[in-house]
Amino acid sequence: MRLLSSRWYIGVALLAVVALVSLAACNSGDGGPVSGDLAEDQTLRIALDGEPPYIDPSLADFATSVTVSKNLFATLLRFDPITGEAAPYVATEVPSSGNGGISDDGLTYTFNLREDAVWEDGQPITAHDFVYAIQRLMDPRLASYYGTTYYTEIIEGGADLAFTEDADEAAIEQLRAAVKVRAVDDRTLEVTITRPSTTFNLLMALWPAAALRQDVIEQYGDITNTTWTEAGNLVASGPFRLAEWNHGSSIVLERNPNFWDAEMEPVLDRIVFQIIEDGNTAFAAYLAGDLDAVPVPVSDLRSIADDESYANELRRVALAVTFAFEFNQTRPPFDQLGARQAFCQSIDRQTLVNEVQQGQGVPTTSWLPKGLDPFFADDRGQNLSFDPNSAVKLVLDAASGGASYPSVTFSFANIDPNSTRAAFLQGQWSENLGIDVTLDPMDPPAFGEAFGTGNFDIAFIGFGQDYHHPENWLLMWITDGGLNAGGYSNPKFDATVDEALNETDPDAAAALWQEAELILLDEDAALCPLFNAENTWLVKQYVSDFIMTGADGQPGDFFYWKTAILDH
Repeated sequence: MRLLSSRWYIGVALLAVVALVSLAACNSGDGGPVSGDLAEDQTLRIALDGEPPYIDPSLADFATSVTVSKNLFATLLRFDPITGEAAPYVATEVPSSGNGGISDDGLTYTFNLREDAVWEDGQPITAHDFVYAIQRLMDPRLASYYGTTYYTEIIEGGADLAFTEDADEAAIEQLRAAVKVRAVDDRTLEVTITRPSTTFNLLMALWPAAALRQDVIEQYGDITNTTWTEAGNLVASGPFRLAEWNHGSSIVLERNPNFWDAEMEPVLDRIVFQIIEDGNTAFAAYLAGDLDAVPVPVSDLRSIADDESYANELRRVALAVTFAFEFNQTRPPFDQLGARQAFCQSIDRQTLVNEVQQGQGVPTTSWLPKGLDPFFADDRGQNLSFDPNSAVKLVLDAASGGASYPSVTFSFANIDPNSTRAAFLQGQWSENLGIDVTLDPMDPPAFGEAFGTGNFDIAFIGFGQDYHHPENWLLMWITDGGLNAGGYSNPKFDATVDEALNETDPDAAAALWQEAELILLDEDAALCPLFNAENTWLVKQYVSDFIMTGADGQPGDFFYWKTAILDH
């Protein structure tokens, strides 16, 4: 998931931490509910740190977008962030070889749908809605990040559709029809994949695979239109419906009166997301009683952590999120390995975390997050760790070979606290390398455009894990992969990832995934990991079951249906 400040956390672009996730509920350390009577007004008021670019689940790839869309749209399966496994949602059970849901060759998955699952307007959710959604997800006209990164290579016919260039509409429609996803009948969906997979059920539990209504979308234009996602047009299938979208100001979700899953029926009547990009402004609103949950401004974290009056409100949860900077390897000097290593070795990550972030997060030289066992390697990227003497020697060696260091620009989304982080990195490069780097802060949409088109020298990025497997972290770095905007390409890396995807022995596959990350970092220094993130939020004591996990987009978003407001 891409993050802006925090899914792409594109500095801007989740799951296993320790057991799998950390949990925190509002008044208890064990994630349990707080006792007390419910308030008459069941409205949760929460800060959202930016305007979602989309709430279309096929396009949602930033944290804000994901949080909203996954509470509006139902998927065949749902992802349980506590166990890390897929569980039934619209489907009656998780397909397996034991229940006949997976064919003997491992290539055909059959999903049987609940008869009581309906849309907000009462129409049944059918297998045809999933066929339309999956084919649309991989349609090149939509250009979905998740569609092209995770679904096209695994669903039979998906790559032929997604990577078709300059095809006319008739040809695209033919390729859509050839994608191997079909409605056997209204209640039975069949999907054929290209190779046996241990992760396909998890993919079908993610928001991009949610059912969509063709009639709702296309009455407002072609498949790429966004008008259908406006309040009054969107027809939900999840626990909440879209009541208001006041662009730049707020998004309001209401309990879906026709929601059909008794287990996930919300306690809340409304969720009001206040769109506030400035952390200090959100914090002031919290102190004034206008918000129930906000991120702690990094500049205030240490003082708040030391203030006993916040002891029952401060929530800290480790995230499987890695922040890093990525090099554009199509531009000098970063077309040279030594330059990439030097820029990485010149960063004191511990000081970055301790001083700039006031202790928020954990320094790392690995792209995979700690806890992603058995794939995580403690020594990964150690030759990129802080070593200013080695960094200077790399620069001098490159200079003696004729390499030069022209003007270098560091691009980042100008969202708190990115500017402070960027200033620290700029100082490190100046102090430890003697190289002046120009800072290039951009508003998030402009940064997303510049990054996506490769228009940068160095870019501050981040990624939050969507499902518990290294393919979620490494598949994106293959040649022309989803996060690979800097032109990284190594046939050895591509071949290792391909071999890992096709390896059926778990131990052999784990070794291959570890080898792939070693190539990416230790051999090629394609990017420079800096730290693993942490969610630090303040939540009012009267908010019950605000359950934060290591897989959240916005904190609590897997379990808003459980959250309640106590009488206060």
